[in-house]
Amino acid sequence: MTPFQRGQHDCTLDDMENAHFSSIGGLNNRANPTAPEYIKKPDRKAYLQGYTNQAKELYGDEWQAVKFEWKPVLQITP
Repeated sequence: MTPFQRGQHDCTLDDMENAHFSSIGGLNNRANPTAPEYIKKPDRKAYLQGYTNQAKELYGDEWQAVKFEWKPVLQITP
């Protein structure tokens, strides 16, 4: 897997785990994303490009401003 593909993959996993953007520093770090420490320095630019590319696919061009809120999965009524 290339660094670009790894970034795409991590973005998808973050979404699936309801941990949006955690791999790049979290929701509050979207304006200045950082690659995780385990990504080698020469690969970080490609990783971030892959991550942001996938974020645009998932959330649109305004991915850095999208808001998230918790929603109940199931509601039991009497």
